[in-house]
Amino acid sequence: MIQDTYQLFPNVKLGKNVTIQDWAVIGLPPPGAKPGELETVIGDNSVIRSHSVIYAGSKIGPRFQTGHRIVLGPGMEIGEGCSVGTGTVVLGFSHMENGAKIHGHSTIGEFSLLKSGSWVGPRCFLDSKLHKPCIIASDAILGAKVYVAPGIRVGEKVLVASSVSLYKDATPYRLFAGNPPRGILNVTKLNCPYQLIEHPYEPDAPEIEAIAKANHRHHQSIDKNPQGWRHDLWHQLGSNSQLY
Repeated sequence: MIQDTYQLFPNVKLGKNVTIQDWAVIGLPPPGAKPGELETVIGDNSVIRSHSVIYAGSKIGPRFQTGHRIVLGPGMEIGEGCSVGTGTVVLGFSHMENGAKIHGHSTIGEFSLLKSGSWVGPRCFLDSKLHKPCIIASDAILGAKVYVAPGIRVGEKVLVASSVSLYKDATPYRLFAGNPPRGILNVTKLNCPYQLIEHPYEPDAPEIEAIAKANHRHHQSIDKNPQGWRHDLWHQLGSNSQLY
């Protein structure tokens, strides 16, 4: 379903069964690009809700969903089953792996990396930059109003409490709370307060946990200094210029 009130720029490729609601703008060229110069791809069964703006030059996988009034900057790489909530602004050139989700009214800086299954809560701020990207590792969860400083990595299955400001990397499998925050216990020790299940987090196999911790220790070499098409597009559009 595509409403009559949307605006679709040239060189936008829509998959099957894509829904675009009223007043959405898809493929808007950023400064430094002409209409239709940059290809924009939106995968099958995606839903773009009203008043959303998606800049040109992004590759978005199937089953992507937006809330209302979101902004996606150029150069986004988004996997399958991802979502961006109402009122959120993503400043572009970021990568969301399969199943990554951003809740409403958040601000996500350039070159952020949200790995598979990660979840960013409402009103969070990832202060990411080209050579100091914010990295949210697989299955990590940020509570509401979390601030992540430039270059910080939130490790695998970390749970960050609401209103925490992270200026140091968060060790995998820990609950981080307090001001200043600290990893107060392993998330596998948490109990469900409603007794719906015994534990909300089940332990990973030792070999998986060892890999996650090794990745965290060596993340500067595996996650930082992004190259590839998003990096090239950033330079093509004028790198340090204000995009929008």
